[in-house]
Amino acid sequence: MWAFPTLVMLGVASAAVEGIGVAILVPLISYLFRSPDVAVVFPLLGRATDIWPAANQTTVLLSLLFAVLFLFASKAAIQYLYSFVALIISKKIVLDLRASLFDSLLRADFQFVSSSSSGRMFNIVQGETWLAGEFVVAVAKGLVSLFSITAFCVILFLLSPRLTVVSLAGLTLIGVVTIILTRRVRRRAAVAKETSAELSSRLIESLEALKVIKLFSREKREFRRFANIAARDRAASVDVEKAAAIIGPITEVLFAPLLLVIVAYSWSMGIPAGTLVAFLVLLYRLQPHVRMLNHVRVELSRALPTLDHIRDVLQKPEESSGSRAFSGLARSIRFENVSFTYVGSDTAAICDASFEIVKNRLTAFVGSSGSGKSTVAALLCRFFDPTRGTMSVDEVDVRSIRLTDWRERIAFAGQDAELLGDTILDVISYGAEDWDRDSVQDAARAAQVHEFVALLPDGLDTPVRRRGHRFSVGQRQRIAIARALRKKSEILILDEATSALDAALQTAIETSINELRGKRTIVIIAHRLSTIQSADHVIVLHQGRVIEQGSPRELLSDKDSSFYHMWKLEHAGASR
Repeated sequence: MWAFPTLVMLGVASAAVEGIGVAILVPLISYLFRSPDVAVVFPLLGRATDIWPAANQTTVLLSLLFAVLFLFASKAAIQYLYSFVALIISKKIVLDLRASLFDSLLRADFQFVSSSSSGRMFNIVQGETWLAGEFVVAVAKGLVSLFSITAFCVILFLLSPRLTVVSLAGLTLIGVVTIILTRRVRRRAAVAKETSAELSSRLIESLEALKVIKLFSREKREFRRFANIAARDRAASVDVEKAAAIIGPITEVLFAPLLLVIVAYSWSMGIPAGTLVAFLVLLYRLQPHVRMLNHVRVELSRALPTLDHIRDVLQKPEESSGSRAFSGLARSIRFENVSFTYVGSDTAAICDASFEIVKNRLTAFVGSSGSGKSTVAALLCRFFDPTRGTMSVDEVDVRSIRLTDWRERIAFAGQDAELLGDTILDVISYGAEDWDRDSVQDAARAAQVHEFVALLPDGLDTPVRRRGHRFSVGQRQRIAIARALRKKSEILILDEATSALDAALQTAIETSINELRGKRTIVIIAHRLSTIQSADHVIVLHQGRVIEQGSPRELLSDKDSSFYHMWKLEHAGASR
């Protein structure tokens, strides 16, 4: 809070010191040109040459020169402090904005985050926050420039009201031209921000899919795509720089005729030479402040699209959460005529689905790819809320339950195992507030992680590295299952969590999960029906609809059921 006012105060002090120093130039010029007109304007300083006798005129001259040099040196010292404080403010704003943006993304509605480009988000958090820091410093510079221009205008008016009016008229015209030019900068800056975000997205996407690119020998194609976007980004950046660079020279060119007009007007009005010289010196010293104000306008035009992007992210709605406390599942989770459609899709992923997940029972969801199984898991985790219908917990709408309470009681493992943590130990203990090494080892054994961890030199302390890509897909899935088991939540959701495992490992893990039956509510989503043979209840989905449900024995007893045909098809393929 103190930094920005301090920055403005230092800028004002710098302008004031410069103004005083420039004001002392007036009696100095009066002394050199013997112009009584100038001396009348500042009687205390202007009559300084009359205070000392003629013999000390050299002393007067040196005193005035020393005063001017001292004041300008003081201004340089203040400018150094100003730059130092500006640096602190800029870096602090960047730090705070990055933290706020990251926090906003963590709290944002999941549908917004999942549908946003990761490259675009990275560009906003990493790149555009820097411009936002520069924006605040530019605002401070603009305020200081305005103060300096005001002070100079007052001195100029005291020196010659008529010349000041002429000058302000010319400066106003220059200002109008500058405003028109800065609007061009803003429009081009908006385009540059979009191409920069597109470039970041392309880079991140290519790096994440590098294995596919190499396997399909598409390095040249991806290089061309990247080079094309990079060229457009460069062109957009050059357009911004060209639009910004022209403002300074045009301003300089427009100042030249203004000075000629002032000289011609002064000559026609019979204004003394000393007054004219003093006025032109002051006007010359005014130019840097006018240029700085124009520069600030350009910087603000560049930053405004950035601020719009940052504001959009910060103002995105958070995940909706109820206020009702949730201490645990008492009876069941019920879906009643639930439908859900993803943003941008015309087809419902889930349509009029009704079923019940009973406490401490194993419920399985099966169906072909795209039937809506993973969407059910996402709704259970409350990444999304139903478009229509109701998902209730013990006959209470889940939307009224406090979100953190609900998720604390859910453990999840999916086929895309995202590993967060520095070591395997960190990954497995992730999400558990109270844990010890023994409990992590127990979870690792249950998920068959110990089989390959025992072969690693550092065991559970082995570094995971970026998202665990040093491990195979199957190994990552086992670590994710261990993490879910270690959390010991009462609701366990496994979404194709063993899809990359061989039959032996899958059977071993199923044995560990079956040991939890009757103790936890287990939801299994699977393609392979062999993984849900022991389920208490099976729900079959097709194109987002529940087409049948019951125990595995009940469904298999109906030779016309979809579940029976799926079972028969799977076993026929396995017997070949």
